[in-house]
Amino acid sequence: VSHKRTVSLAVDPNDSSVVAVSGWTSLVDNKGKEVIHLTLDSGKTWLDITGDLTNSTGVCANRDVCGKWRPSALLMLPIASKTPVVLVGTVSGVFATVVKKGENVTWMRLGGCTELPLVLAAGLSYDAASDTVVVATMGRGVYILPTATALVRRALSL
Repeated sequence: VSHKRTVSLAVDPNDSSVVAVSGWTSLVDNKGKEVIHLTLDSGKTWLDITGDLTNSTGVCANRDVCGKWRPSALLMLPIASKTPVVLVGTVSGVFATVVKKGENVTWMRLGGCTELPLVLAAGLSYDAASDTVVVATMGRGVYILPTATALVRRALSL
């Protein structure tokens, strides 16, 4: 996989051969395509799991030219064995997907605007003991999403 400008990397806590990377394809400018890739086999092959994330974040809404969704942070949650659950921080908050071979990748936003504002989620961390995702935002503080696995299961209908 060649991102040229990798922004974030996450390793599945259940299986270290499963890794996700985010970034965009240009070193020259920020006009390259923003993508997320996933390997299920320690990097031998890579899947583009960007799916519908551009539309899900709303950066194309009512615009002639799409804005950037800025893949700023990645996190993989230990929810389902052998089925990677990926979270990504974007300019519109945190989105989650479950990756199943042969299926289209669909992203869902985590939480409503009262739980997490529409702001760049620059950092993601997971505390397994309290089942909490911590979201560091750009200019709006730090937010806590308790009962994270239940929130993700509900968002993704798992």
